[in-house]
Amino acid sequence: MVFTIGISSCGIVDNSSGGDITVNPPLEIVTFRVYFVIDGKTTNYMDITNMQIITPTELPSKKNFEEVGWVDEEGKLVDFKSTFSSSQTFYAKYKADYSKIHNELTYSSISSNVKINKTAYNTGFLGIGKKDVISGQGSGIIFHDQHNNYYVLTNEYVTTKNNRSYVDFEITDYKGHTYKAYLQSNSDQSQYDLSVLYFKKGSEKLHVIERTSKNPPSGEEVIAVEQQKGQMNASTIGEVTKYSSVTLTSDFKPSFDVIYHNAYIDNSSSGGALLDFDFNLIGINFGGWGDSTINNAVTVSVPIEIVEQYLRNYVWN
Repeated sequence: MVFTIGISSCGIVDNSSGGDITVNPPLEIVTFRVYFVIDGKTTNYMDITNMQIITPTELPSKKNFEEVGWVDEEGKLVDFKSTFSSSQTFYAKYKADYSKIHNELTYSSISSNVKINKTAYNTGFLGIGKKDVISGQGSGIIFHDQHNNYYVLTNEYVTTKNNRSYVDFEITDYKGHTYKAYLQSNSDQSQYDLSVLYFKKGSEKLHVIERTSKNPPSGEEVIAVEQQKGQMNASTIGEVTKYSSVTLTSDFKPSFDVIYHNAYIDNSSSGGALLDFDFNLIGINFGGWGDSTINNAVTVSVPIEIVEQYLRNYVWN
């Protein structure tokens, strides 16, 4: 008669039905650490054993995002019903709530977006009348308020006199109200392709956009807000593809690397805002080509760190 004994990870295995004796060594219990990373930062860690089922850290809610779950280094969703046998790092994954973003920008005041109309001209004999009139349109973003004025960032290309002697500006806010606007002294700087206009506050309180202090990293999703085909608060979504130099057919030849992204912009979009998904200003769009298919759109923007440099040198002083 053959007596059969098996050893499980916890002790003896019943093998009374007969057969060869099989002895398995007890499973070694190992302690190791797992990490939870949110937005590139380790927010929590646990010391666990290979016999332990993990209860993961709860994903915090993020504005304008939906929670997907925890993923591994390969981007695969993690099954926390199974045990793990070695150190692991789990990454919080979210997906953008595009409908909410478009609704917020289209139907609320959050964008701070404005439309700019320009009329440049010379005057006739003895300063009477206007001649050589040229009109243009662009976008801008309310970025500051002080005393009785709102201040708008836009492109220098939008505010240039086009070799005329005079220029008038009219701003239409996102609520449809129109104001006479003025160029901030010495703010039209072609080397940045940036200018600042200001207009007197009316009875309506307007939203002033918040600004980040750091450029967005490559791969980050972004929002372009502009007057696409004359539509107020038009918005498109893309991502930062790279930072590089750019040469355009216009007079603007920046000495700094610009943001390349694929959020499509159309005519009358010069000076429009580039926002992150918290609706903070991260750049000013100044050019683009391609079409509205995201893989074909190329848009270039002045990065926020350059914008801040410009403001320190030519606006705040």
